[in-house]
Amino acid sequence: MTSNFKTESASNSAAGCLDIKRVLLIYPFAVQAEYSLDVVRKRGQFCQAPIGLAHIASYVRAHASDIEIEVFDANAMAIEHILETDVVDMDELWSMLAERVADFAPDVIGVSSLFHEIAGIAHRTMAAARQAAPVSIGVMGGNYPEASPQIALADENVEFVVLSEGELAFTHLLDCLRKGTDPAIAVDGLVCRIDALDRVRRIFSESDKGPDGLVDLAHPLAGFEFDGLPNATPLHRSPKTNYPESLDDYPWPDRSGFNMELYATYSRSMIQHDTGPEEFRVAHMTASRGCPFKCTFCSSKNFWGAQIRYRDHVDVVREMKHLHEEYGINYYVFNDDNIMFHRKWLLDFCNEILRQNLNIRWMSGGGIQASSMKPDVVEALHASGVRIFQMSLETGKAETLRRIMKPLSGRDGQADEIIALIRKYEGVWISSNFVSGFYFETIDDILENHAYGGSLDLDWRNFFSFIPLPGAEDFESCVEHGYISGEQIWADGVVGRLRNLNTENFTAEKVSHLNYAANLRYNFLENRNLSLDPLRAIRDFDYVIKFVPDHAIAYFARGIAERNAGRSAASRDSLREAAKIVSDTADLPSLYGGDKGAPSRVRWKDFFDEFGVDADAEFRAELMVGQR
Repeated sequence: MTSNFKTESASNSAAGCLDIKRVLLIYPFAVQAEYSLDVVRKRGQFCQAPIGLAHIASYVRAHASDIEIEVFDANAMAIEHILETDVVDMDELWSMLAERVADFAPDVIGVSSLFHEIAGIAHRTMAAARQAAPVSIGVMGGNYPEASPQIALADENVEFVVLSEGELAFTHLLDCLRKGTDPAIAVDGLVCRIDALDRVRRIFSESDKGPDGLVDLAHPLAGFEFDGLPNATPLHRSPKTNYPESLDDYPWPDRSGFNMELYATYSRSMIQHDTGPEEFRVAHMTASRGCPFKCTFCSSKNFWGAQIRYRDHVDVVREMKHLHEEYGINYYVFNDDNIMFHRKWLLDFCNEILRQNLNIRWMSGGGIQASSMKPDVVEALHASGVRIFQMSLETGKAETLRRIMKPLSGRDGQADEIIALIRKYEGVWISSNFVSGFYFETIDDILENHAYGGSLDLDWRNFFSFIPLPGAEDFESCVEHGYISGEQIWADGVVGRLRNLNTENFTAEKVSHLNYAANLRYNFLENRNLSLDPLRAIRDFDYVIKFVPDHAIAYFARGIAERNAGRSAASRDSLREAAKIVSDTADLPSLYGGDKGAPSRVRWKDFFDEFGVDADAEFRAELMVGQR
């Protein structure tokens, strides 16, 4: 079986063999440009253990034990440093990254770029790393280089792009380089320049060193000049064909070098909606890879293959138990695309958690396919520790569902039935994602989808704008219709900022405004828990206020919830704050700024007027009640 091959040590004396001894895999800063001190302080910065890289590192150790390989989470390093110093100094953070690379002195540098949004920071990471270790080979992996290799390889610091899951391809790439064989021919799932092997041999040749034998820092690959334009050089692409059916051939990700305390306690995001204890300690895991569905707006199926593959459910629970005993983890977030697809596997998994008497919580971070929610499944999920049900209904329009090839979702009242089924259980919190502004939609379609999402008995809704993702069928359709460019994918020339969609029916800014207004209306002003569970509503609104302290509608809705909870004094304070923010922002020049979602500053009076709400009048009424 291909996944069981063993690499052989390559002698430096053999012609063309490269003396690769150290490999460093880097997870870059998880920002597009720089960190926000306020967000880091409030523990809102994205911070997860890079278990994808840890999986690769474990596999390399198992199959090439003479290679020293480490995973360096630059994002975690940055967060720790900012928390310690209470300062964001990006120059210092970049210097710390370079120093870490120089100390390790890798022969191969792998940089992860999971999404197009962080492509710019990933390329800058590679440039900084190559400058710190000029005699090294640059490899990039993740959804971004997978979908856009011709752009990723336009960076002179990148020699190879590994496609899809990296354990087999990356280990095989190392083996080829050490043996002096051409990886372009031998590696399944790789993109590189036609002259890649000669290129990397030159990097390791004596000509790259100065007269004193030291590396010349004027090495042509050391600079960072990358405009994100497609590579005109012919590329060799070996499509990914080998997707091992058994994920149990892969060892667990090695977390021993991670700061698990930081990951366990820092960023909690979704789990704050749980009604359980506050001392949750979180870890992220994967139990499956892939998704059998063919949604046209999603590129994930290209990355993992068009089928879903599961680990043995007993082994998954064994890993959960290990994380609990070793690091005190009691809340598990699974990043799988569709962990709940296979009913029998899921029931066996839930029953194994119960059999092991694990007193834990868990959730699907990748969302829940509505069609999976059968009575016995929901019962098993709740019994085994699931309280957050985050669905991905996308839209209630049957025609849109058909065109995007989304399977059973919300049409014909089925979502109402599923939500009612989940509501039978205590302490559940139900949300769903909705996507508006597909290239074929109209404003009326968008408003209809908002109304549909608002009609469902959800605790929360996330209305997103459709963004054409390279690698997805809808991206190609947008190119064919002339809405976007297949080559100039970056907005305003900023690498990492994908172009938002403008069509003859709408502008990107209009769709963003409508989505933002729908979020305000249905999540705050018409939130089900204002009356049904005001304490839960208050907790949800407080989470928003924590990160958006001038969110007038969150204060207003909190005031209504506090009134319904019998907290009159707190209600007056919240309504007073809402009225004050409305007044303080009344002179802002515009209602809305930007086309990426929530505006940076809001003229709240316009939204209150749009919804027919008078914050000042509500405050005065509450004040009068308090004076009686």
